Amino acid sequence: MAKFIRTRGRIRRFYGQHEILLNRLFNGIFSFIVLLVLSRYFGFAKILSHAWVVPLLSVLCAFLPPSGSALVMQGYLLIQLMSVSFGVAVTMLVLFVLSYALCVGYQAHKFNNLVGITAWHRLHIPYLASMQTALLGGVQEVAAVVCGTVISFYMKEVYDNAALLKSGTDALSPIDLLRDNVFANPLFYIYLVAMAALFIMVYTIRTMNIRHAWTVAVTSGVVVEFILMLAGYLFVGQRSRIPELILANAVTFLIGVLTKYLVLDLDYTRVERVRFEDDEYYYYVTAVPKIRLEEEQKRVKRLS
Repeated sequence: MAKFIRTRGRIRRFYGQHEILLNRLFNGIFSFIVLLVLSRYFGFAKILSHAWVVPLLSVLCAFLPPSGSALVMQGYLLIQLMSVSFGVAVTMLVLFVLSYALCVGYQAHKFNNLVGITAWHRLHIPYLASMQTALLGGVQEVAAVVCGTVISFYMKEVYDNAALLKSGTDALSPIDLLRDNVFANPLFYIYLVAMAALFIMVYTIRTMNIRHAWTVAVTSGVVVEFILMLAGYLFVGQRSRIPELILANAVTFLIGVLTKYLVLDLDYTRVERVRFEDDEYYYYVTAVPKIRLEEEQKRVKRLS
C-alpha cells in the first residue's frame, strides 16, 4: 500500500508539472477513441473512411478545448449520417440543438458526453461515462448525461436499421424510428433511468459527510444501475444480454475505484472533530487528514 501511495504521489507531481501538455494528450486520446468507434460502426461516408481522417481529427481535437472537440465529433457524426439519410442527419441535428439548449440551461459543460456516450454504448460500457462524470463533475452535468443517453439509444437504432434507412423506401422513416423504436421502447426508459440514477446516486453520496464516501458512492451507484438494467432485461425478455451487463458493471466499478484512489487520498483512521465558537455561532468541523508518507531518504555511502 505504501508503495502504491508513493507511486500515486509521483504521478500527481508529474501531472502538475506537465498539466497543459497532458490535458491535450488526454483530450486527443479520448477524441481518437470516440472517432474510431464512430468510424467503425457508423462509417457510412467514404470520404471519412480513409485511415488518416481519424488520427488527423484527433490531433486537431487535442489542441481544442473540450467544447471544441465535442463540436468536431458531432460534425463528424452528422456527415456520416448524411450518407445514410438526410432525414436521419436532420433528426440528429435537432437532437444536438435541443441537447445544447438543455445543457446551457443547466450550465453543464461536459458536451463530450453528447457523442461520447454513443461510443461507450457501442463498446457496451455506457455506464462508465455516467460514473466518471458524477465523480469528477458537478450536479449540473446530469443534463449532459441524460442527453447523451438519449442520443446513444437513437444511434443504436440507426445502426440496427441502417439498411432500411439507406434504401430510401417508406418502410422506415427517421421520425418513425424515433417514435416507434425509441420513445415507444420500454427498454429506452429503463436505460435512461438507470444512467440518471447512477449519476445521482454517485454524486449525492460522494458529496456527503460520511467516511469512505467515494467508495460507498461507486459501489451504490453500480448496484442501483445494475438492478435497474437487470430488471429491464428480464422485463423485455433479453436475458442473453445479462452477461454483457455484468461485465460492463465490473469494468465501471473497477475504473470508478481506480479514479477514487488517483483523485482522493483521505486517512479515515485519523479523523478529528473540532468545535469552536464566536459571538453568534458554534462551529463544528470534521477534519479528515490526507494520507502522507515520508519520502524515502536515499543514503549514498562512499567506499575508499
